[in-house]
Amino acid sequence: MKKEELAWAAGFFDGEGTVLIYGPLGKPKRLRISVSQVNPTPINLFHQWFGGHISFQKSRKKIGMINGNGNKIVKARQSH
Repeated sequence: MKKEELAWAAGFFDGEGTVLIYGPLGKPKRLRISVSQVNPTPINLFHQWFGGHISFQKSRKKIGMINGNGNKIVKARQSH
């Protein structure tokens, strides 16, 4: 991944992304990272770069969502 691509992904995630930390009280927590978008192109780029699972939600418009555990995002950040 190029430095410019990582910078674009960071900005896009800042506007369209969500971070969720969840799990039972007193147990180890899990990290869930997701990005939602009507346009499939950014979703496909995130999937290519970071992995995860793509799903589509039915509403007025189809929304692509990619979910992952953040491992590849942390590794990409550490490599720069």
